[in-house]
Amino acid sequence: EKDWIESLLDEVIRLARVVDSLTLLAKADAGILPFEKKPVAVDEIVREAFEDARELGQARQLNVTLETPEKPVSVIGDRHRLRQMLLILIDNAVKYNRDGGSIRIALAATADAAEFRIWNSGGAISAETQQTLFKRFSRGDNGAGQVEGCGLGLSIARSIVQAHGGEISVQPGSGDETVALVRIPTRTGF
Repeated sequence: EKDWIESLLDEVIRLARVVDSLTLLAKADAGILPFEKKPVAVDEIVREAFEDARELGQARQLNVTLETPEKPVSVIGDRHRLRQMLLILIDNAVKYNRDGGSIRIALAATADAAEFRIWNSGGAISAETQQTLFKRFSRGDNGAGQVEGCGLGLSIARSIVQAHGGEISVQPGSGDETVALVRIPTRTGF
């Protein structure tokens, strides 16, 4: 009976996450998702994301590295939402990686944007998957039945990035890598 109750509780928690994700997307679609408009030190949240990646990747023995510029990088935006977006990308980099693989996280500042890149060595993404990746309930190449989740994470990440006036893409990297690239404007805010 205890196992049945634990299983039921796990399913309730999973369904609650799906409902929360769908609610967030519906609010974003309607333009009513609240966002703060404050200076955000993105180099700090990238370092936090790096620590998250190291922790999440331990069970799969992932090698996680971080590259950040010497000078601080900031944007006008919502710290919580930007952190959420990075965590979604980190979570995918861990889930869609191979045991013993690697994740590289990099932050760079251009003249007009903060650029986040997250590489994972789980295999290059196919052109077909690239076309559907940001659609709701879409799963990556090796995700069907093998990776937990319901395919809403990248839709949420895209909504957050677009709300900040930015752009997001996921594309093949070199060799067996996939890279997520996010550009958030540093001057205009949203």
